[in-house]
Amino acid sequence: MVTTQRHWTTWKPITEEDRAIVMAELQAVLAHPQFANSKRYPSLLRYLVEHTLAGDVDHIKERTLGVEVFGRPATYDTTNDTVVRFTASEVRRRLNTFYLQSEERPIQIALPVGSYVPEFLRDMSAEEEHAVQHVPALHPAIDSKPAAPTAPQESSPLVQLEPEQSAAYETTAAHRISRLSSILITVAVALAVCGSAAFAWYRMHPIGGSAVDRFWQPFARDSQKPLLIVGGNIFSDNLYSGTETATSDVDYPFVSIQIASAMTRVSSQLQREGSSVDVKAANGTTLNDLRDRPLILIGGYNNQWTKRLTSALPLRLTPAAAPAIQDSARQAQVWQRDRNQPYNSSDDYALIGRYRDTTTGNMVALIAGIGRNGSEAAAQFLTDERRMGDLERQVGKSFDRANFEAVLRVQVIQGKTGAPTLISVRSW
Repeated sequence: MVTTQRHWTTWKPITEEDRAIVMAELQAVLAHPQFANSKRYPSLLRYLVEHTLAGDVDHIKERTLGVEVFGRPATYDTTNDTVVRFTASEVRRRLNTFYLQSEERPIQIALPVGSYVPEFLRDMSAEEEHAVQHVPALHPAIDSKPAAPTAPQESSPLVQLEPEQSAAYETTAAHRISRLSSILITVAVALAVCGSAAFAWYRMHPIGGSAVDRFWQPFARDSQKPLLIVGGNIFSDNLYSGTETATSDVDYPFVSIQIASAMTRVSSQLQREGSSVDVKAANGTTLNDLRDRPLILIGGYNNQWTKRLTSALPLRLTPAAAPAIQDSARQAQVWQRDRNQPYNSSDDYALIGRYRDTTTGNMVALIAGIGRNGSEAAAQFLTDERRMGDLERQVGKSFDRANFEAVLRVQVIQGKTGAPTLISVRSW
């Protein structure tokens, strides 16, 4: 019995027909959800494949890719800006996922670890099986060596089988073929069942990073850098928190250590996603600055843009005279700090969310505490895989594309930010 196994070997397309086969495979890959829902990954893979097929591998270098694929300046710092390395790693992983999920294909596109030059693999098992099937078969009753010329013999067992022997041989062969067919059918059914189970598992547990990745990827894959708008303060002796929001006439607002911590977490997460951010103080940001790019809002009442861009949302900040988060559908439902407790011991609340803003038309990530502890905890939540997994389950299957907000309760102990707790979710 001959068992056919998949035998992949590196293949170099030479003819126009070969290159057309590779381009057809590329189109199939890019149409898959692993690539179709992104801009960054298809752009890099297409560039790599097309330049390799053209024999132009000299252009496949990190700096060149950063400039020509991702629009970085020619002098950009490849050490700090890891967009090419990160994206190549993700393309490599997504290619592997595609071929694990896809039906058997005659060729594969691979991106070897440590290289930006793709390889093309061809399944040789079909050719090998074809060759085996077309080798001239020797009759089991005929010696493979040419017989020496002799006088004809009427009943030589080396030349032909008796009718009874021939019938017995044919019966045995038919039995073996029938048995082999049964085995192959059983194996095929088992593989089909396993494949269906694997596909069902994948639908329930999609491969594509964590919930944290799925939250931040719309900001990382956009062609424009996200703008991180940070709320600023000035000191005040008259307010509960000891600070008040910096207005546009303040040249040097300050940010608290909690807001600085939130900024660090967000920028680090986006760097892991292969992107970076531009940072502006909220009091120095204009509406024109907000156009044509994703926005990340850090800070609640100390960020006038947070208040403006959440005013029509299901969950929003109330007027500053009585700081709280309010459910617009149930206006009696508010979450606010206990003013009978000192500021450094009163539980804080925060709004988190991601939505497409109707004013600017851009994606917005919301990291907005009533106070500074809330904003710090919100950034912690949005970069924590376990907590984001809980949020994703509540938002549902459309998490990667839905608009949603959530309210967090945050313990504050002697001014230190404690663990955030998810208490309310709205999606639309």
